[in-house]
Amino acid sequence: MARSVNAATSGVICLLSALTLVEALIRIRYYGGLPYLESPYKWSTSWILWIQFMGVVVGTVAPLFRWFTLISLNFSEGDSNNHQNESKLVEKYWIQRLVEWKERPLDVQIRSSKCRKFIHFTKNIVLDLCIGIQFGIVVASKVVRFISVICVSPLFLFCDYCKKLKWSLLFESHAPSPVEPGNAEPAETLVTELNLGDYVLQLEGEAFKAKLPKIHRDMNQMIQKGKRQQSKNMMELLRKSSDSFKGVAEFDSSRVPNILHLKPPNCWTLPVVTLTSLAIALPNIRNQMADKLLRSVSECLGYAKHVEESFSSKGDGFLNAVNKVTDVIWVEVEHDRKWLSKDLQKLAVERKTSKETLQSLVDIAKQTILEFQKNKKAGILMENPLSWPVKVIAANSMYRISQTILKNYEGVTLQTDEILFEHLCCIIADILGACLTNLPRVIIQKCYFSAIDERERSVREAACLLGETEEILEFLRDHDVPPSLEGDRAAFIDAWRACIQLENPPACVGLSNNEEIAAACSRELHITMDE
Repeated sequence: MARSVNAATSGVICLLSALTLVEALIRIRYYGGLPYLESPYKWSTSWILWIQFMGVVVGTVAPLFRWFTLISLNFSEGDSNNHQNESKLVEKYWIQRLVEWKERPLDVQIRSSKCRKFIHFTKNIVLDLCIGIQFGIVVASKVVRFISVICVSPLFLFCDYCKKLKWSLLFESHAPSPVEPGNAEPAETLVTELNLGDYVLQLEGEAFKAKLPKIHRDMNQMIQKGKRQQSKNMMELLRKSSDSFKGVAEFDSSRVPNILHLKPPNCWTLPVVTLTSLAIALPNIRNQMADKLLRSVSECLGYAKHVEESFSSKGDGFLNAVNKVTDVIWVEVEHDRKWLSKDLQKLAVERKTSKETLQSLVDIAKQTILEFQKNKKAGILMENPLSWPVKVIAANSMYRISQTILKNYEGVTLQTDEILFEHLCCIIADILGACLTNLPRVIIQKCYFSAIDERERSVREAACLLGETEEILEFLRDHDVPPSLEGDRAAFIDAWRACIQLENPPACVGLSNNEEIAAACSRELHITMDE
C-alpha cells in the first residue's frame, strides 16, 4: 500500500490538516482562550477542539508513515527525470474497471430503442467523467509524490552521506588489524546494501525497482529471535534417539491383530501422544521425570505439526483428520493427566507393575472399540477409519501400541519401571527425530510456495523457525536417513516404517533378554526381536 501513489496524497493531506489544527491551537493559546469565537457551548468548545486534535494525530500517523516509506522507496540519486516522466503516465490498472464497465452493455430489458440508446449514452458520459476524475487524481498524486521526493531529497542525501561516511570510517579503523579467515567479511558488505530489487513484485508502469534495504537485517533479527526461543528440554529428549531412528518401526507391531477389520493410517503426532500417555501412566515414576517429558513433547509437537501441515495436501487426506484426534487427546493429557477421561496418575497408583498398567490401558481401549462396534449407527462409519469418532481412533492407537509393548516384554522381568519409561522416551525421540529431518524442506516451502499475499508473513515464520531449530538441524545432520526415502516420502511415517523394516527386519521384533532391556537406562537401547 505504501508504494501506491495515493499514499503520497493522503499523507500530504493528513499532514496539512494536522498543521492547520496545530496552528489553530497555537492561536488559541496565544489569545488565552476563545474570545474571538461566540459559541453557545462556551468552555466545552476547547474540549471538543482537543479531542478533535487527538483524533487527527491518531489518524495522521499511519498515512505519514506510508508517505515517508513511499518517498524512501522512490528516492535514489539521479532519478528525478524518471519520476518526472512517470508523473505524465497513468497505468491501465487505475481505470481498467471503469473502462470495462463502459464497454459492457447494460443488462436492462427495455423495448424502446430510444430509451436504450439514451441510457447507454448517459452511462458512457458518467463513466467518462469518472475516468477523467480518476485520471486527474492519479496524475495529481504522482505530481505530489514527485514534489515530495524533490523537497525531501536533501535530507535523504545527507543521511545517505552520513551512513557511507560511518561505514567507511569503520572499515578504515578495522583495516590494519589482522582478520581471521573464518571471520573475514567482504568490504562490499560494509559499504553497500544487499541488492534485492530483483525479488520485488513491481506494479505496471513502475520505472524504478523498489529498494528493500531492511529485508536482510529483518531476516537476521527474526533468526536471532528464533535462537532466543530454543529449548533445552526438547534437545535433551532428541538426544535419546538412535542413529537410525529404529524406534519408528518398533511402536506398532504387525503381530498385534486389529479388533476392527480396518486400521487408520499412521501419522507422526498420534503415536507420540499415545506413547507419552503410557509413559506418565507407569507406576513408580517421579513427577519431575513425567513433567519434563510432557514439556519436551509439547515443544516438539509444534514442529512435528509444521511437517504434517506442509505435506498434508500431498497425502490421501488422512493427516487433517488424525491431527484433530491428536489435538483433542493431547490437551487432556498435558493439562489434566488424563486419557479419554481416565486419570493416568490414579491408574499409576492403583497398579503395582508396569505390565498391569499397560494391560489396564489395553482393556480400556478394547472396551471403547467394542462399544463402537456394537453401535447400530457405526455400520457406515466403520467402512472409513477417518470417519471414526475421536475416542475410537485414540483407543485403536492405544490398543495397538500397548499390546506391542506387552508382546515385546513378554517373559521378561523388569528390574525397575524407570527402564520401561526410558525405553518409551527413546521411541518417542526416534519418532520425533525422524519427523524433524523434514524441517529443511518445510522452511524452503514456506519461502517459495506460499501465496503472494502471504509471502512476507510466511518468510518471516520460516526465518524464525530456522533460528529456533538451528540446534536441532545440526544435531539431526549426523543421523542416518535411509537413502530410499527421497523427496516427499520422508514426510510420511509409514514410508519410514516400511523402509526400516525392509532394511533391518530384526529391529521390528520383540525384546529377547534382560541385558538389552537394562541398556535402556544408558539411552542406547538396542532391541532385537524374533518373529
